[in-house]
Amino acid sequence: MKIRLLKAIHQGAAAVLSVAMALASSKAETGQQKVVRKSAGVLVGSATKRIEPDYPAGARQRGISGRVVVQVTIDEKGGVILASPMSGPNELREAAVRAARRWKFSPTFLSGVAVTVMGEISFNFEFDGDVVVDSKGGSPALGRTVSANSPMLLLSEPERRVLNKRLEIAPPAAVNVTDQDGALVAIASATVRSSKLETVRPADVGPDAADRNKYAMKAEVILVNRTDQIVVSAGLEFTNTVTDDVFYVYPNGLSIGRGRRGRFQISLMLLNAQPSNFSVRAVGALFGDSSIWGSFPFPPPLKSGTNRRPQTAVDSKPELLSTIHPTYTDEARKNRVRGAVRLWLEVGADGAVRSFEILNALPDGLTDEAIRIARRLSFRPATKDGGPVPCQINLDIEFKGG
Repeated sequence: MKIRLLKAIHQGAAAVLSVAMALASSKAETGQQKVVRKSAGVLVGSATKRIEPDYPAGARQRGISGRVVVQVTIDEKGGVILASPMSGPNELREAAVRAARRWKFSPTFLSGVAVTVMGEISFNFEFDGDVVVDSKGGSPALGRTVSANSPMLLLSEPERRVLNKRLEIAPPAAVNVTDQDGALVAIASATVRSSKLETVRPADVGPDAADRNKYAMKAEVILVNRTDQIVVSAGLEFTNTVTDDVFYVYPNGLSIGRGRRGRFQISLMLLNAQPSNFSVRAVGALFGDSSIWGSFPFPPPLKSGTNRRPQTAVDSKPELLSTIHPTYTDEARKNRVRGAVRLWLEVGADGAVRSFEILNALPDGLTDEAIRIARRLSFRPATKDGGPVPCQINLDIEFKGG
C-alpha cells in the first residue's frame, strides 16, 4: 500500500513538474516572439523624446569626431531598458549611450499586445575644427582653441568639405606679427587663407550671433625656438585689431629643436571678422624638460571687445532657481585652471534660458561645461508692472578647483 502511494505521489509530482516545464517553455517562447526588431529609420521615427549627446570635452580638444551606433532594447511602455555601443570612436561611446538611455518611444503592439523592441540609434559627433595639424603630413600636432565672443558653429560634413576646398585655393595673406620683449619663443611669420561664409546657422546662441561668424580660416605659422630646449607645445594669441576680440591657439605635439624653426598649420576655424585684421604673438611655451615660459598651460582670462547692448528695464531681475555644480574636466584639473566663464543670458518670461553668448571663456573644456550648465538653468522670471517679462542678464559660472 505504501509503495503504491509513493508511486502515485512520484507520478503526480512528475506530472506537475512536466506541466510547469511546459508552461515555462511556452512562456519563454512567447517572450521570444514578443521581441520585435525595427530598422534604424523606423525606430527613430517612433521616438517621442530625443536627447542629443554632450560632446566629451576631452574628445573635442583632441579632434575626435565620428558616428556612434548604439543598440537599444525598448520595453513595452516605450522606455529604453538596455543600451550598448556597436561601433564608433571609443572616446564618444559613453556619451552616446547616456543619451540613448534617455530616449522615449511610442509603444509597439503585435496582435494587440505591447511588445519589446530592439533597434539601433546613430549619433553624429561633429567636431568644430580647432585641431592644429602638422603641415608636413606627419603625426598631427593637436591643440585647443579658446575663444571669447565667438560662438561655435557646427558644420555638416558636406559644408566642411566645401569650405576646405575654398580655403585650399584661397590666396594666402600675411598676418601682422608682434613680439614681446624677452620672448623665448617667437613667430617668424604667419599667413592665413580665408573664405567668407555664405550662410550662418548658429545653434543655441544669442540673437546677433549671425552677425559675427562670417569667415572661415586656415593659418600657417612658423615658430622660432630661442632656447636650448625642445619646444613641445606653445601658446599663440590672435587679436582682432578692429574689435579687440582675442582667441588663443595652443598646439601640442610639436618638436622644435634649439635655435630652430618649426612650421605648423591651424585647420578650419570660424571667425567673426576679416582675418586680415588679426595680429598674432607667442605668449607661452612648454619645453622638453617640462619647464614653461609665459602663459602656459592655459591663457589668461579672456575679455570680449564687443559692447553689450542695453538691457530692458524691469522691476525685478530673474532669480536663479537651479543649483550650479560645475564639473571639472581631467585636463582642467591637471592644468589647475581657475576662474569664471561669464555668459550673457536671455531669460524668457517662463524662466527658461532662450539664448546665450560667451563673454569670457576658460580653456580645457570648462567653457563647454559652462554651456552645458547654462542650457539646463531655470529662473524665476523678471517682472515688470506685475507680470513676467523676458530679461537679459550676465551670469558667472565659477570654477574654483576640482
